[in-house]
Amino acid sequence: MKKINHKAVWLVILISQILPFIWYIFFSELWIELNNISIEKINIFPFNAFIVGILSSISLSYMMAWIYERMNVNGLKDGLITAFIIGFPIAILNYMTVLLFSFRPYALVWLDGGINLILWVIAGGIIGTWKK
Repeated sequence: MKKINHKAVWLVILISQILPFIWYIFFSELWIELNNISIEKINIFPFNAFIVGILSSISLSYMMAWIYERMNVNGLKDGLITAFIIGFPIAILNYMTVLLFSFRPYALVWLDGGINLILWVIAGGIIGTWKK
């Protein structure tokens, strides 16, 4: 962990909390409809989901920084491409498999998975570029 830029990692963690909030403001009605969730259920504060989300962001951000350091990923282009190659199967294909076997709407793959892939790529660009 000596060569990891902790400032870059924590910037990614911060962005990964802010950007989905903005994303779901724009897509909230569609998300509610696709998930078949009532407004009453939405108003229940899922505190544990936020804790898991933050822990997930921390874990994924440090994992990416660790992998990038070992793979010698340097620069914006290298960071973005590597993030897409790693992130697409995880954020889209894995999620698509789970949703389709759960008989959930296909559009959720791109609504929920899309923001995750965007976050992967942003993280890759930041971590790949901003070295110690």
